[in-house]
Amino acid sequence: MKKHWKKFVLIGVIVIFLGFCFWAWLVYSNLSKAADLLSKDGDLIFKNFSAAFNRIQELKPGEARRYLNQNSEKFFALDDILSKAHSSWFVKIVGGIIPLLREASGLFNQIGKTNENFLDLTDLFEDLLQNGFKYLSYDGDALINIFDSSRNDLKGIVVQTESLRNYVGNLKSIFPSLAGLNKAINDNYLTYSSDLRSTESLFDGILKLLNEENERHILLVFQNPAEMRPSGGFIGSFADLILYKGQILDVDVRDIADIDETVSLKLIPPEPLRTIAEEWRVQDSNWFFDFPTSARALIQFFENSEIYNGVGFDAVVALNTNVLKDILGVVGPIQILDSGLEISKDNFYEQIQKTVESLNDSEDVINRKEILSILAPLILEKINELGSVEEFVAALKNSFSCKDIMVWSKDSQIENFSAHNNLDGAVYELPNDFWGSYLAVVNANIGGEKSDAFIEQTVEAKINLDSEGNAFTDLTVRRKHNGNVKKESWWRATNKDFIQIFTAPGSSISAIKGNFIQASTTQVDYQAGGYGVNPDLDAIEKEKVFLTSYKIWQMPMAGKRVFGTWFNVAAGKTGVLNLKYETPKRGAFVLNAGETYGFVFENQAGAKNKLEISIGAPLGFIWQESNASFFNYETDDPEGRILLNLTLLKAAEQQ
Repeated sequence: MKKHWKKFVLIGVIVIFLGFCFWAWLVYSNLSKAADLLSKDGDLIFKNFSAAFNRIQELKPGEARRYLNQNSEKFFALDDILSKAHSSWFVKIVGGIIPLLREASGLFNQIGKTNENFLDLTDLFEDLLQNGFKYLSYDGDALINIFDSSRNDLKGIVVQTESLRNYVGNLKSIFPSLAGLNKAINDNYLTYSSDLRSTESLFDGILKLLNEENERHILLVFQNPAEMRPSGGFIGSFADLILYKGQILDVDVRDIADIDETVSLKLIPPEPLRTIAEEWRVQDSNWFFDFPTSARALIQFFENSEIYNGVGFDAVVALNTNVLKDILGVVGPIQILDSGLEISKDNFYEQIQKTVESLNDSEDVINRKEILSILAPLILEKINELGSVEEFVAALKNSFSCKDIMVWSKDSQIENFSAHNNLDGAVYELPNDFWGSYLAVVNANIGGEKSDAFIEQTVEAKINLDSEGNAFTDLTVRRKHNGNVKKESWWRATNKDFIQIFTAPGSSISAIKGNFIQASTTQVDYQAGGYGVNPDLDAIEKEKVFLTSYKIWQMPMAGKRVFGTWFNVAAGKTGVLNLKYETPKRGAFVLNAGETYGFVFENQAGAKNKLEISIGAPLGFIWQESNASFFNYETDDPEGRILLNLTLLKAAEQQ
């Protein structure tokens, strides 16, 4: 009997072992099928991740969700395979003994969690877009929660994708088909991984700002392009946006004169400004085309005023009047009850200008500070009442792309994101191996009142390349002054423009026509008067050279060679400035087919330019993009930055 018992036990063990082996085979078979499916669909899945994140960055969460839902359908099929033969139970039992099985389970779980995190991130962005202004106005905790949860999702996606790469690397030996998934991860994840980390870093910076125990201050400056300044326009008003724990405490709108009258700083002004002022005034501190440099100058003035002494501004946001006009186009007209005024997108600009130029001339006229302080909360209220924010978001995106809104922050995480996404108005930094041309035409109306409102400007550049790769540019700037049709003196004033032409480093002028000399009127001894210097301006002034033969200044600025001169146009007239200059090839550059020539144009914030560009290929070459020796580009409404990349082909190869 004892022998029979042992026999039955042995048979039982063998049966269990065989059953376990069969179960193991079924599980392995299911895992292999799942791996095959994942490898087959891996490229699509990770392309969907990439496309979804791109749509999130473009502020289109609805489109992002469609890509992620497509992934979810793939994961349902995957779960269906893994549910067979109780595969998950087997992995739990044996995973501790066979680590690769545990990793296989981890692979399938992680890819599903990554999709879940992307979906959650999409929901959070949708909430932020739809309700962000409401939270900023009334519920700071909700706003902080959105940024905190979004940051956690971003961190989760980064960690999970790195884990997926490790899992796939370890499992390729037992599931060879996963090699395709490995390629899909590497091909697609790397295209958006840096943006994931950059956005995560941005949210870190925003949360530091929102979670501070003390009030935080953001400086909003309102630039008027009717009187151009290099970074966008004359600063007549500003607002101190005060935040506490993610919520607006106050929007204190003031006239710029409040700072000018109380600032303790005495600085030597840029030389062109000495034609109208003895010292540098805060309203002219946005002198630099590179907005981060202007922002630093602005903060220097503000933090040395009696009003803001001891107050540290965390960021500077520049807003052109075009922004408010576009927002009014979305939210509709606003009634200012006490005055009987209705401000709309159609009359906003001229109505604001009338109040500016008619300060206190009549008891019925609201002054500049008052009208903006009344408008600000009414506009915020209108935004919060919007049923759909799509049109409003589109208007904001357009404002950023045209540099009508520019953001600079002291926080390196926020500023790095702004710079990477062209939100800070910084001058484009040319790559070290750049072969091409750079152009920006920057106007500064100095003593020409509000005449820029009626200036039509055309920028025409004809660029020809020689056989060594040097560029010869024939630049024509036409400015037509249409203010003569207006009765108000501020529109009809002669436009006095100190124009600066930004070019690539090393450029040299060969001819100029149409410019003027305008002497400084100040006789101040700045050294004896104890005037200080702005370090950014001082670095430019020390290297500045006046080219007597051409009546033009040559100076370094923002990594570019800049030519500056006066270009004045009377009302009813058209002025023409023609400048010819050469830009040398880089280093030991050798001209060959396949080389890429770059052209960069940066538009001045607030400028209304018509742009006409013609680029001629070297002799014996054509451009791939036009299949001709010339490439032409025209636009009546250039964005803040235009990048053209043209590829050389041998002309004989196309015959």
